[in-house]
This record gives sequence, structure tokens and C-alpha cells, in this order.
Amino acid sequence: MEDALCLAIAERRGYRGDWWIGDDGLWHVELLRPVREAFRGATLAQALGWCLVAVMGTTGDRGAVA
Repeated sequence: MEDALCLAIAERRGYRGDWWIGDDGLWHVELLRPVREAFRGATLAQALGWCLVAVMGTTGDRGAVA
């Protein structure tokens, strides 16, 4: 799941920095491009998912439409 999320971020020209577990016990993921921002979640997949949502919002991508 994490690999797929990282690939989806990269495909949308997003650039992800490091990830780590913070003192709060949550996963933190740093997004470097298109905006520099940090996201967090209970799981790594959740934090990466929020990064993907931010990238999609910046690029106007609505995702897959059936």
C-alpha cells in the first residue's frame, strides 16, 4: 500500500521527503513539492494518503472516474 501511495504521489509530480514516527506516536510524512507541508496519521499509509490528497488538490486531479 505504501509503495502504491508513493508512486501515485510521484506520478502527480509530488516530491516526498522523509517519514518518521513522532513523539506523539503518529507517522509523520514530509511533502516537499508542490507545497512544503507535513502530514501525519495513525499509520504510514494514512499519512501518505493525506500527502496524496494534498498533491491532488494542488494539481486539480480528481482521481479515477468511472
